[in-house]
Amino acid sequence: MQFEFSVSDIVPASAQEIYDAWLSSSGHEKMTGGKPAQISPREGAEFTVWNGYITGRNLKLEPPRRLVQSWRTTKFAAPSATDVRRK
Repeated sequence: MQFEFSVSDIVPASAQEIYDAWLSSSGHEKMTGGKPAQISPREGAEFTVWNGYITGRNLKLEPPRRLVQSWRTTKFAAPSATDVRRK
């Protein structure tokens, strides 16, 4: 089952600084405290953070205003046949 949600907060940094940090392995680790992070600023690139607890893919990147990612944790239920076809 697919869920859609949005998260927002006020961060004392520019949109470009946040965007760059979120899509940088070292920046992501510093922002979230989750090590190791393996992420890149490429649309379509897969990523893993929190020692493999979270895995995902960059779906759409619009620097520095918007990034869309699909992700799941190891606690999510196994993907259904429908989920696999969407990839």
